[in-house]
Amino acid sequence: MTVELTVVGSINLDLVARVEHLPRPGETLAATGFDRFPGGKGANQAVACARMGANVIMVGRVGIDPNGDVLKAGLASDGVDAREVRGLASTHTGVASIWVEDDGQNRIVLSPGANGLLDPASVARAHTMIDMAGMLILQLEVPLAAVQAAVERAHAAHVPVLLNPAPALPLPDDLWPKIDILVLNESEATAYAGIDVVDPNSAAQAGGVLRARGPERVLVTLGAQGVVVVDGGGARHSPARKVKAVDTTAAGDTFIGALATALCEGQSLDDAVALGQAAHAPRRADVHPVPPPGGAVHARSQLPMKRTTLLHAELSEVIARLGHGDLLVIGDAGLPIPDGPRRIDLAVSAGVPRLQDVLAAVLSEMQVEAAVIADELAPRNPAVDAELRRQLARTPVTTLPHEQFKAATRGARAIVRTGEFSPYANVILRAGVVF
Repeated sequence: MTVELTVVGSINLDLVARVEHLPRPGETLAATGFDRFPGGKGANQAVACARMGANVIMVGRVGIDPNGDVLKAGLASDGVDAREVRGLASTHTGVASIWVEDDGQNRIVLSPGANGLLDPASVARAHTMIDMAGMLILQLEVPLAAVQAAVERAHAAHVPVLLNPAPALPLPDDLWPKIDILVLNESEATAYAGIDVVDPNSAAQAGGVLRARGPERVLVTLGAQGVVVVDGGGARHSPARKVKAVDTTAAGDTFIGALATALCEGQSLDDAVALGQAAHAPRRADVHPVPPPGGAVHARSQLPMKRTTLLHAELSEVIARLGHGDLLVIGDAGLPIPDGPRRIDLAVSAGVPRLQDVLAAVLSEMQVEAAVIADELAPRNPAVDAELRRQLARTPVTTLPHEQFKAATRGARAIVRTGEFSPYANVILRAGVVF
């Protein structure tokens, strides 16, 4: 099912400096690294939705400058429809200065530029994109008047509204009941609810206060403590997955993109939250640096941090030790991993790395005599089915019902988990004889 989503929000160039610690007053501190990334909460969320397979339209503003050109091109390359990202000659493209500490935490200072000139008239020009959307996604990095206009338009067209109120700015009382899904972090929940949100219990209390103002569903994200959901069924806590934080920038945006896409596909709220948490990778590894104006980034610096090579030492060792007839599974992010097989986790974020990219890397080192895929792959995910069969054109490929496929993975030597999130995107490889 193809999902149509419209995102109204900010588009920035992020200037990211890595530092050992935040500089103290008067201190000059040498950064340990520097990069330029596409950013802005609106653009981040639009890209996250697109990488989950949704059709996404972005409504925003940039300057008529090299940064704006690069950011629009970047959105298009990620599959986002950027026809309503218009350039303004009167100002510059938005810029965010971001300091990232060694523990992965960040501090951000925004210079909104063209983002600050998105107005109700801009929203009115995009009314068709809002009226026909499966969901409207908004944040507060653009003027509140534009946000209100977009909410009013969506509400009149019976289009569900997801608001991520970041940064936490005062909202008019009549706006709250027009919000269907409110997603905010602990600091934003504290600001809006007047309750110090520090754990799941206090998040549930804050969520209840906010839901009483009108939103049907409230989600409070707590970083390493997970997500608290408050809806008509009460409050419940979904613990976080265990990961090592490298950079928490855009982590919440990835969560929102996966959540919104799943909800529009008809998944339950709890299942959508679980998918969002699986996609929520607190790192920038899936975002490519932006070349400086008039220059280019060295090819190696464009590689995501966890994908310097897909065939890292652990995976290469497993392949080298495979005997004739041994099984190696390459699976999507949601494939259950049974006890027994060795687990190799390459997943960085939703869609990174793709199953096909990992398969290509494995096939470059592994002699494969047969492969198995699920019966359901061809009807449910024909594009991936066709690509896998092309990659395995010289290998006999058989199919099994998905439940039998999962049972067969118990006999594998290792299961490689990718960032793939399209359905039934898994393959079992049987090792051949190496001469």
